This record gives sequence, structure tokens and C-alpha cells, in this order.
Amino acid sequence: MARFFVSSDHIEYDDAGCAKNVLIKGTDVRHIKDVLRMSVGDTVTLCDSCGNEYVCSISDICNDFITTSVISAARCGSEPRIAIVLCQGIAKGEKMDFIIQKNVELGLNEIIPVLTEHTVVKFANAKDAEKKQIRWQRISEEAAKQCGRGVVPIVGMPDSYKNVIDRITSDDDTSTTLYIMPYENETDRTLKTVLYENKDFLNEGGSIKRICVFIGPEGGFSKKETEYAVSKGFTTVTLGKRILRTETAGMATVAAIRYEIGD
Repeated sequence: MARFFVSSDHIEYDDAGCAKNVLIKGTDVRHIKDVLRMSVGDTVTLCDSCGNEYVCSISDICNDFITTSVISAARCGSEPRIAIVLCQGIAKGEKMDFIIQKNVELGLNEIIPVLTEHTVVKFANAKDAEKKQIRWQRISEEAAKQCGRGVVPIVGMPDSYKNVIDRITSDDDTSTTLYIMPYENETDRTLKTVLYENKDFLNEGGSIKRICVFIGPEGGFSKKETEYAVSKGFTTVTLGKRILRTETAGMATVAAIRYEIGD
């Protein structure tokens, strides 16, 4: 069944507080009309990005919007228990597109593009960076539709290494967050070891609600960057005997975490 994301503002409720009608707006209208060629009476799955999904029947198709009637509503069962935030050193070319797409499929919750010392990609100005962010957010949404996610993972605005580190280690979630940095010069501490050491906190009902993973760009992290991350609470880990490409490292880490915690 075709799947789309809608704003919670576009959901109409009855007197009992149950979802009654859902409005579809934006680019999805053209996709439903002209690409999928759906018509009145066809069913779609609509998600409100709050973890709720609605099976709806199309009741009216207009030029700028589509009205649907709710057949059934439920909590989305595909969203993970523990959130994973990927702080990704911005990769060259279309690698970032691939990184975003595949990590969304693996259950990532948020991606923060990071400008590091070894980042090759440069933005001419803030508008240029914003255009990239909009494109990456669209890729995240398309991947979320394809793999049956209940929410669209957020792709943040590109930011400097220090700003990102400072922000994610100084918010209100530090006591419930595990910070992990795969690093090619780490030889002793494995990802599995760190997850095992924290297993009681990662179990159902445990205190850890979020895992932040920091992945370097093609050139990796500088020694200075790694030392700063460790000073702010990150644990460096090895992903094995082979050095992984930046587009592989994040996926390998996220997949391993999801497997180990059964999420």
C-alpha cells in the first residue's frame, strides 16, 4: 500500500477524539494523481510523524489537495525503541545521498552533516548549505516511505565539528545518551564490548534512550578532533581489522547496534 507523511495539523478528529479525515497536500498530491493514478476509493497509509499511522480511503481529489477518510488507526510498529543519531562527516559527491538513504532504512532517527578538518565538500554560503539540506531531507523522506517508517528522520543543517560536539553533549539528554566514535586508530575497544558493558542500560526499561554515532569523512578524524570528542564523553571503538569507507562505516555501526540491542 502506498505510504505518505502528513502534518498532524491536517488530521481532523471527531467528538470522541478519534481521527476522522486526513488531508494530503504538497508534492504528494501530484504523485498520487499523475504517477500512481489513484482514484476515489483507493486506500493509502498516512503517517503523522508522531508514530501514528492511518489506513485511509481517498474520498475526494482536487488540484491542490486530497481528502481521505480514516478506516483504521494504530501506532506504527516499525520505529525503534532507542534513537540513533548519526553525526556524519560530509562525504563527497552522491555518497551523502547513499548514506542518508541506507541509514534511514536501518532505523536511524536523525542525521547531522558535519564539517570536519578533512571534509572536502565546501559550501559557498548559507543558502548553498540550505539547498543541500533540503535535498537530503527529501531523500530521508523518500527512504522512510519506501521502508515503512512511522516518522521521517531529520537531516540537520551542516555545522562545524566543534559546534556539533558541543551541542549534542550539552543538552538535557546526556545522562541517557551513549556516545560512540568508530576510529581507525583504536585497536582494543570494540563496538560489541561497549554495547555489552552498557547492556543493562540498553535493555527494555534501561536508562539509555539515545545513541550518538560520529563518523568521519573520507580522510577520517584528525588527532585533535578525536581527543576533543573523547574529552566530551565519546568512546572510540574499532569496527574490525579492516578500514571501512565513510559510507560503509555508519551503516555497519547502525546495523550492529540494532542487532545487538534487538531493536
